Amino acid sequence: MSVKKKLLLIMILISFIPLILLSVISVRYLSAELEKETINQCKELAIEVNLQINGYLDKSFIALKTIASNPTVKSFDLPKIKTFLVQVQKVYPENSFALDDVKGNQVVRGDDIPVANIWERPFYQLALKGQDEVISGVVFSKNSNRFVINLVTPVRDADTGGVVGIMQGSITLTKISEFVTNLSNNGTIAYVIDSEGKILAHPDQNLVKERVDMNNVGFIKEGLSEKKDGFAILEDKEAGKKVVTYVYDDRTGWLICLEVPYTVITAKTHSLLVMIGLATLVVLLIVGIMAFFVAKSFSQPILKMQKLASQIAQGDLTQKIEISSKDEIGLLATAFSTMVTNLKRLVGQVQGNAHQLAAASEELTSSAEQSALAANQVASSITEVAEGTDQQYHVLTEVTAVIEQMSKSIQQAAENANGVSEQSIKAVNTAQEGGRSVQGAVKQMLDIEHTVSTSAIVVAQLGERSKEIGQIVDTISGIASQTNLLALNAAIEAARAGEQGRGFAVVAEEVRKLAEQSQEAAKKIAHLIGEIQSETDKAVLAMQEGTREVKTGTGVINEVGVSFQKIIEMITNLAAQVGDISAVIRHLASDSQQVVFSVQQVDQLTKSATGEVQNVSAATEEQAASMEEIASSSQALAQMAQNLQDAVSKFRI
Repeated sequence: MSVKKKLLLIMILISFIPLILLSVISVRYLSAELEKETINQCKELAIEVNLQINGYLDKSFIALKTIASNPTVKSFDLPKIKTFLVQVQKVYPENSFALDDVKGNQVVRGDDIPVANIWERPFYQLALKGQDEVISGVVFSKNSNRFVINLVTPVRDADTGGVVGIMQGSITLTKISEFVTNLSNNGTIAYVIDSEGKILAHPDQNLVKERVDMNNVGFIKEGLSEKKDGFAILEDKEAGKKVVTYVYDDRTGWLICLEVPYTVITAKTHSLLVMIGLATLVVLLIVGIMAFFVAKSFSQPILKMQKLASQIAQGDLTQKIEISSKDEIGLLATAFSTMVTNLKRLVGQVQGNAHQLAAASEELTSSAEQSALAANQVASSITEVAEGTDQQYHVLTEVTAVIEQMSKSIQQAAENANGVSEQSIKAVNTAQEGGRSVQGAVKQMLDIEHTVSTSAIVVAQLGERSKEIGQIVDTISGIASQTNLLALNAAIEAARAGEQGRGFAVVAEEVRKLAEQSQEAAKKIAHLIGEIQSETDKAVLAMQEGTREVKTGTGVINEVGVSFQKIIEMITNLAAQVGDISAVIRHLASDSQQVVFSVQQVDQLTKSATGEVQNVSAATEEQAASMEEIASSSQALAQMAQNLQDAVSKFRI
């Protein structure tokens, strides 16, 4: 595989593998996040349904309590009460109102449904005992032939406050079903399960009419028994996989549920997967194009140098390479071109020297013959001098060996002393640096202590301000509650006024809604303020603990600083003593080196003299034979010069 293809493959793999890993991780992470987001959105919708239901119940209870507190009702003047309830019935046509006595008899109703005795009904008994608000379970009204919920509140004596009757209002499940139906679209289904585990409200009215029992469903059984919110992932063979969130209402004991098909999540994940796949392909395409041009820029100069090297191998030194890049490959090409130029110059020099060598070898042959005669005469004179010089050389050799060994020992001691001195100096510097670091740490701990103390004061002040805001929110909540009650009273009075008070009733209703919204917002703010105060108290305690720990750390670091100072003093004294020892040993080493040098000079002179005498003796004896060999070698050299000329002639320069 060529260099270009290798570079292209490596760059694509380096880009492809991280992209695939990143895509897989991103899809998995975002799928989990989408599932969480869907669950949270479903829970918010379920809470919204619960708020709507409770708002409707609040509105009904306020109207019921207003009716129960009306003097006409408390008078138990049945004809007047009948007229009054008929007027109220027109204002609230979806509700039915009835007044019960303390014996369980419905004495008067606002509609035409016959009265009955409800003494045995549990909700009646609770109201008779003085419970201010009572919500019955779902019951089937034989008179209206539909399922209803009874809202009950006691009628109290104006003077004694005792229970003198029960004001009863029944509401149908139609209104509650409207709340869940409005949120049920695009596969999303909202429904309400009562405390008995049966369907109370559902977009499919047949399920409501049949009062389907859902106690066999796991999450419904768990939510009702444990009285808590939650969610579940269900596998339905017919409807497929779906996400269910449920909210438990403590007031009614109902479970508000919301189902969403899991395909909502998978559809978002599929779209995300397609986008990531397209992005990955685009990136790989861009990387491939870039890799192609990068690989090309790397491989072209190398191919040019390969071609030039092949031509040089064939003896052609006339070729040149031209690469203008300034990177490493450009520098390699420049060096290669310089090598070719130097090789061309070298071949030219070798060709010239080969001619000169051939001529010089012929002259050397004749000179060698003359030198052989002179060498024989000198050999006899030198032999006698060589014998005396050899004895003197052996004695000086033994003396020199002893002195050199002593000098080496002293030199080694000097080197060891220098090493100890250098390590002592480094130890002093390191200890001083550690001392400075400890001092810096002490200063930093003091700064941290000051900062933590200041932060604790600021957080404490924040807690006080939160308490003041909480008091203001309580005041706002009280005002909103009073406004709500006044608006309801005004609505009742407007109902009594008939057609003339209808416009005023609309205004009173809007005022009441604003008061309810203000009261709800005030509750949320009070809850948030409570959480802020709790977290502020925790922060103050944590900062106080941090201040104590910082003070303890400062004391410990101060003790470390004192210990470092003592270590510095001891190491400084040790370094001074080691320095004195090192100076003495260095002086001794210097003197021993001088002695060794002097003895070595004498030994060298003697050795040189002996060697020269012996060499001269041997050389003169062999010179004659050597000269003969030189003559024959000169002839061989001439032949080699000719061969060299033939070899370099192959190169074209």
